[in-house]
Amino acid sequence: MGFEPDTWQILAEALREHGRTHEIVRAYETGFGTRSIVEGELNTPDGRRPRVRSVWQFDEGTIAPRLITAYPLEDS
Repeated sequence: MGFEPDTWQILAEALREHGRTHEIVRAYETGFGTRSIVEGELNTPDGRRPRVRSVWQFDEGTIAPRLITAYPLEDS
């Protein structure tokens, strides 16, 4: 997909953009806060746009979510 370890910031920004621009497909409460699942295409350096699921959590008492995990969907 064109992401490189030396430029991990590009992947981090692509994941943040993914979380901001795609709809939440499911949200549920955990013992730590609200967890949201987001699905959609991920912008990549080489131009491919794989469908990815990312999971974000709003911990109690925070105003910004943190990334839990992200992985390609099987239909990609």
